[in-house]
Amino acid sequence: MDEYIEEDIILADDIRKFFKTRIGQYLLTRIEEEIAESTEILTSININTPTATQEFQTAQNRLNVAKSVEQWLGQAIVAGNNAESIYFGENQ
Repeated sequence: MDEYIEEDIILADDIRKFFKTRIGQYLLTRIEEEIAESTEILTSININTPTATQEFQTAQNRLNVAKSVEQWLGQAIVAGNNAESIYFGENQ
């Protein structure tokens, strides 16, 4: 098995297992909550206040961090799924 394919498969499996733990569930919940809270803040900022720019930047940063973590984990799982398809396709 190609080293990179094996690494992708193992990483995806590790992430799936992690999501089943209490810590993994907590992290997923926090990501979802952070996205929802940040989105709510972004849609409710009064642009006529002196602090609007700072509020917007803070909420946007929180949203970007949460979405980045979500995307990194999702991309690792997709890469693992693709690696499994390649591996099992080559070994049939």
